Amino acid sequence: VSPQEAARLRRGGAMSAAAVVTPEATAIDMDAVEGRTILNTFLQEIAEPVKKLAITAWVARGRLARDARAYTVLLMSVVCSMPGRMGKVVNNERLREAFLEEEDPMALAAVVCGGSGAITLGAFGAIVGIVVGGGAGLVCGAIPAIFTFGLSLPVGAAVGGAVGLVSGAAAGGGAGAAAGATSGMTAMYWREEIRCTALLVASRIYDAYDLVVVRPVAAVRQTGRRVSETVHSSA
Repeated sequence: VSPQEAARLRRGGAMSAAAVVTPEATAIDMDAVEGRTILNTFLQEIAEPVKKLAITAWVARGRLARDARAYTVLLMSVVCSMPGRMGKVVNNERLREAFLEEEDPMALAAVVCGGSGAITLGAFGAIVGIVVGGGAGLVCGAIPAIFTFGLSLPVGAAVGGAVGLVSGAAAGGGAGAAAGATSGMTAMYWREEIRCTALLVASRIYDAYDLVVVRPVAAVRQTGRRVSETVHSSA
């Protein structure tokens, strides 16, 4: 056999050996391809809503900016006007009369402060619970999402958000009610001492302000007047 024929026979044998594929190898390759296809489909289903949301937000970015600016201005105006409104409520004569006429002011303070604390911390706890619960539900729903075609993601987020809302509102409301009632009862019990301490601190602050600011400014002005009077009289 010539060397050319031997080389041709070797190449033919290698090609025939490479062409022999077992059924097990074919099944493994098909499973791998199917798994990659399912994973790609799952990732596309997840990315599609995010992509649509991003496109919608980008298209409506001007309106979103205007709405955010309007809500920011509204919130800042409410916050800035709140001290004056609170001062009007505190200085209301009818409210003072109601507090003075109450036979048990400590219980009234506990109810008012406890209710305020429950509302404040309850709302904060509800917001935190929705965020944390929704995130946890989304993560838990991502595990079986391959088998549910992504339907477990919104279901898990909704269930987790609802559970977090209820749990956060209950925990925050209970803690706020307990803390507010305790602080209100304590403040009402020591109200005279607190009032005297506040007046003492205010008087000390005014004395310091008078010593550091008012007197030096008055002395400088008086000195300036004397100098000007002396200059005018000498002229």
